Amino acid sequence: MKKLLLASLCFLVLEPVAHAEFLVGTGMSSVTKGRTVPSLYAGLDVGSAVYTFYAVGVKTDIYYHSAYRLSYYLKQSLGNKHFGFGLGAHYSIRGYRNDIGEKEESETDLTLGPGFRFSMDLGESFFVSVETLYGLRGLMALVLSFQNTNSLNIGVRF
Repeated sequence: MKKLLLASLCFLVLEPVAHAEFLVGTGMSSVTKGRTVPSLYAGLDVGSAVYTFYAVGVKTDIYYHSAYRLSYYLKQSLGNKHFGFGLGAHYSIRGYRNDIGEKEESETDLTLGPGFRFSMDLGESFFVSVETLYGLRGLMALVLSFQNTNSLNIGVRF
């Protein structure tokens, strides 16, 4: 988690901000493998770049999964449509309680890699966006080491 926060500070230093819009919304992520679990989405649009963060989590009596993604995208606009390419980091922790003996087991993942973003403005204040991160998990052959995460978000800009 400390590495994720350090990376976010590095992203914020890259570009001075003259005018910024805040993005706040909710959505769904592919991290939860098809379960409809809402995510919290936040971002900062500085004109030529967009910084985004999302968090999603689920917990039951025997299972939990929390995931966080921080991304930086260079932005190109075409009318009310915006395209972005950049970098991102994804951190997740998941675990389950074993029925026999009540032992809890957990795993964590940290992936870094390229990301893509598409968003469309819906009127003056609303937006919908789709983001994908192709995270690399180690030095294995590239074909086997991708862990992509997708999210669909809807929100308000102010």
